[in-house]
Amino acid sequence: MRLAASLIVLKDRHNPMVYWARRGGTAPFLAGFNVFPGGLVDPFETAKFNDRDQRLRACLIREVGEETGADISSYKDTLDYLGRWITPPYLVYPLETHFYALWVDTDIFQDSVIGDELVDGCWVTPEHAMGLWRSGDVRLVPPTQAILNGLLKSGQAGVRLALQQDEASGQEPTLSPIQPGMMMIPLRTPTLPPATHTNCYVLGEQDLLVVEPAAYDDDVRDHLYQYLDEKIQSGCEIKAFVTTHHHRDHIGGLVQCHERYGAPIWTHRETANRVDFNVHDFLNDGDVIHLSNGQAWEVLFTPGHAPGHICLYEQQSGVMIVGDMVAGMGSILIEPTEGCMFSYLESLRCMRDHAPTCLLPSHGPYIANPMEKLDQYITHRLAREDALLAALQQSSDFLKLVELVYQDTPVALRSGPAGGLAGLSLLAHLKKLVRDGRVLSGAHQTWSLVDRVD
Repeated sequence: MRLAASLIVLKDRHNPMVYWARRGGTAPFLAGFNVFPGGLVDPFETAKFNDRDQRLRACLIREVGEETGADISSYKDTLDYLGRWITPPYLVYPLETHFYALWVDTDIFQDSVIGDELVDGCWVTPEHAMGLWRSGDVRLVPPTQAILNGLLKSGQAGVRLALQQDEASGQEPTLSPIQPGMMMIPLRTPTLPPATHTNCYVLGEQDLLVVEPAAYDDDVRDHLYQYLDEKIQSGCEIKAFVTTHHHRDHIGGLVQCHERYGAPIWTHRETANRVDFNVHDFLNDGDVIHLSNGQAWEVLFTPGHAPGHICLYEQQSGVMIVGDMVAGMGSILIEPTEGCMFSYLESLRCMRDHAPTCLLPSHGPYIANPMEKLDQYITHRLAREDALLAALQQSSDFLKLVELVYQDTPVALRSGPAGGLAGLSLLAHLKKLVRDGRVLSGAHQTWSLVDRVD
């Protein structure tokens, strides 16, 4: 498990303020989220110090300097240890983050950061910070929410208690609030690696829309039932269960949830044609689902990954539930027997045209840099297409094309008689290029460029 350290810098004990910044839109981890300064312990710090606490303090001095330009080396021995937070299993990449506090009398940051890893650094009261989160103006991961709430309740002691409760529970966090009225619940499912979970989203505050209650196993389903039962006991009612498409890691608990709670199942007609249970109403492109708390979820028909795929776009906040159009980890497979690369790219562009403020994927953490992520997805697919066109000038053999186009992909993903998962993706690209009139399909899995006369 990788070690990381994060520093909660505070000033003004009469009206406490905390320093935070937003991770840049192209940052490799938690891009777009507001965070406290910090980062991973480097191997040289592990080699230099035998004591874990010394490694973490050295890491903070280095990371805070790199991210903000502030020199905190003179504070090394006065950093107050608060506790740790371990990433939950659905994030796959195990990370143990240790938090320290530092009170300062002067503004050591000068309201600025350096480089592009952190941007918009500033001082903020915990109350104002949580207000920005509630309004959807900033995105916070669960430990940041817990720390700010702890500061609000009882200062450093509140933070220490929040972190100790997480550590003492023996369970990793399984609830991740996006903002009020939007809860993410990762559920273990038989999905494709590196993902291990499918995210269920519970939307609304009185009448609830439950998206992807995909739990297959009884113990996972019981966990979801416990949460939904508590909501119902508090006066809520489930309006409907929704799935974005028909793949098995998205429909596992739909029937059981319908039978338990009586709420109908909604999805697109193309999805309904591919499942073996009753769908009670069809969702069409442009439909709007209104909830009593003011949320208005517009249905976007986004085929490509699957023929009946839909996204849900909340018109006021700009939050978009994206199913398997975009992933919080790994990439999206376009399986050519039912997927379509042409439609997939068109759907990505449609999603981008809505200018979402946040993407809620079915796998991995939610995405707080939506426009950068969508641009990245489109650019990546087009670059792969260009690489394929270049490779076709060297070879017409399918497996050779897989080798040339996906040479940056792990061998395990391009192995097998049909080129593995990389082969499936390549075939989807080839079919798009045939549709575009740029490639011809020949006998024995051969492909060639169309001769063009200018």
